[in-house]
Amino acid sequence: MGKCAVCPIPLVEYVSDKSTSTARCNIGQKITKICYAWFIEGSSRNILVDTGSIAANYHKRSVPSAKNIQTIDEGLKRIGRRVEDIEFVILTHLHPDHVAQASKFENATFFVQKNEYEAGLNPHPSIEWYYIRKYFENLNVSLIDGDVEIAKNVSVISTPGHSPGGQSVEVKTDKGNVIISGICGIYENFFPPEEKYPGKEVLIPGLYLNQFEVFDSLLKIKRNADIVIANHDNRYKNLSRMPA
Repeated sequence: MGKCAVCPIPLVEYVSDKSTSTARCNIGQKITKICYAWFIEGSSRNILVDTGSIAANYHKRSVPSAKNIQTIDEGLKRIGRRVEDIEFVILTHLHPDHVAQASKFENATFFVQKNEYEAGLNPHPSIEWYYIRKYFENLNVSLIDGDVEIAKNVSVISTPGHSPGGQSVEVKTDKGNVIISGICGIYENFFPPEEKYPGKEVLIPGLYLNQFEVFDSLLKIKRNADIVIANHDNRYKNLSRMPA
């Protein structure tokens, strides 16, 4: 079997203040972000990364601009798969926009970092609004700790900082390592323009749990990837696969 590729499945688009992705920068500048799931093409197993959400869930959290692009069923159908075909789901973390539709995948095993799952079940009061137990407490979960191979050419790497046990997904492709970031952000977090952010190799997002950890995790992703996928950037909305 050859190397893999990543198929973006855009689900919801919404308008956000750019400062939520670029800490203390670009306040008042509006950008369009996307909520995605990602199918890994060419693996020995049918693997999905995150399950995404729907616009109605964003509306409940005071994001009235959210609009559905397609359902997860429609997105999978475009690549010749069905919800029931998915064997493995890698959850980058347990925030609602990444796990809200997990219960649809009744045949899947879900891979979650142990400390993320524990934090989700017993969150500190300051972050409890990030975790909605009904989305993940009854899943068929396989708890993992650190960097782990999930299937041939597909591994997870620990990237905490945005959440206690965030993880990203490394996919070996014919054009090098593609890493789907589990840190909620945009392309500029990994490739900040020199003229705007002189000397910055990475730029931390606006929403983080630990500033030092999220910085180190961004660097880990960037330095190990030939291609970085920034998980809320709108540049992947119309792509069928990466690398093309």
